[in-house]
Amino acid sequence: MQLHRYLPLTIVGLALAGSAGIHTCAMADSTNVLALTTFDAAGPSDWGYGYYYGDDGLGIYEGPDRAYYDPVADPEMTNALCRYAFDLSLLPGYNNYGTGFGGPQFRPDADPTLFTSTNREDYLFSFDAYVEGLEAPATEARFEMQVQFNNSDATPAKILQVNLPFSARSTKQHFVFTLDEGSLADSSDATFAAGHDNITSLTYNVNIHVPSDAFGFDVGNAIVVDNLMLQMVKRSSVTVPLPTVAKTIAYWNMDDQPATNEYHYNWSQNSTLPLVTASMEAAGYGVGGSNAWILQMDNTELANDPPQWAGGGTGGTGPVDYSLFNTGDLTGYRLSFDARAAGLAPDRPSTTCALQLFMDAPDDTLQPADENTDADLVARLDFQLTELGTEWRTYTFLLNKGQVGLGSKTNFVEHFNQLTELRTQWQIENIASSTDWGYDADNTLVIDNFRIERLYPAIPSLSVSRSANNLVISWGEWSGQGHIQLQSAPTVQGPYTDVPGATGSPASVPMDNTSKFFRTIWAPPAQ
Repeated sequence: MQLHRYLPLTIVGLALAGSAGIHTCAMADSTNVLALTTFDAAGPSDWGYGYYYGDDGLGIYEGPDRAYYDPVADPEMTNALCRYAFDLSLLPGYNNYGTGFGGPQFRPDADPTLFTSTNREDYLFSFDAYVEGLEAPATEARFEMQVQFNNSDATPAKILQVNLPFSARSTKQHFVFTLDEGSLADSSDATFAAGHDNITSLTYNVNIHVPSDAFGFDVGNAIVVDNLMLQMVKRSSVTVPLPTVAKTIAYWNMDDQPATNEYHYNWSQNSTLPLVTASMEAAGYGVGGSNAWILQMDNTELANDPPQWAGGGTGGTGPVDYSLFNTGDLTGYRLSFDARAAGLAPDRPSTTCALQLFMDAPDDTLQPADENTDADLVARLDFQLTELGTEWRTYTFLLNKGQVGLGSKTNFVEHFNQLTELRTQWQIENIASSTDWGYDADNTLVIDNFRIERLYPAIPSLSVSRSANNLVISWGEWSGQGHIQLQSAPTVQGPYTDVPGATGSPASVPMDNTSKFFRTIWAPPAQ
């Protein structure tokens, strides 16, 4: 017996004794390799660079050495690696600095027509990495792999940069991302769509911010990378998503269902800070003139001493039904909200802001236990508000698409049913250059109708058994409104009619000398 899902229907085909089934065959997706940088002769990276920032010139680095061989794991020198070594011994007392390296990716086939998709979900990026020199108690260090697409005919030439955070350990790990999992920098989906058909080069950059947090202020620190591979998925079939019903976990409309406990903050590379104010119930700013959550920033003073980077944000929480965090599958949760910007520079139609979603559990939920009594951060998921303009835009994300800022998705899988706090932070992060906002006082990020929902499958799976001369057809528990109705037909094409009385599981159907095909459909609640 095989189950076949014709969405939004579920169909099981049965012959006289329930022995025949129907099924489909779909070819698996395949991939095209667009870049493969092995640092060997067959996949070289022809040049490279290293850098520090915010260190007053005191940071020291070596490399990147693009022909490095691990003396322990590879004494025969059969597999070249890329090693970037950095010395932090002159940097005690420095904060908000960083270091990194990069270079070109090798393209086995430089044909630009291979880049056929404008959907970042269709691109896979993978690599191997490990580190040297971690200082106890650190067991890993957080980096950011930046994947860059360049089109020499575009202005600017970099039409896409995707930032992928990862945590490297002293043992080699293999990392795989789809590019929609990362955040965008100095580019947008629109610039990629406009220039994807003439990719002239691919580059990469690996960055670590405040490396001393994991490595200490000493020498002997390094990160090693290998096998940087960019692939594009060739879809052989269309995947139709399961119908879902949604139950609200949190809904803050800033009117009769407000957010609470607002706080705000700012930051800067130097002592010149933007002035930040915020309100969770700003009258008239919301959709249709309702209340909204606003973040307002006065950047005027930054013009006198422009920092390399600066920004600010507002955070808070609100009512949450934590009982609906009942699966560790992040695809089972949907986030949505309305947003707009005000005060952009006259020649800038849009900008990018950010949402940080914090999920906490009681103190010492995560092991090993720590000495403080604060709640334990399970995960912080980051979402970009790209192409944010003066008109309202509705953003919708599944939580699995969030970029991990702190904690991990593994933590969520293990502790989803222990969450006790959900908090949001909304940030303007790109004000230092004044390109998008200008050095003035009228900069505003506006948020309304924040919602998180638990998604349940709308059509449960069927199973069939035999009891005497009856078929017993069962389906999974229905958690949404309405009910599931069982139907039958003499052929798979139909016509289907309701099985009398079969509005709940299990349903018992007498067997006879005819073939029957069964399906379930959703029946709405009575009005």
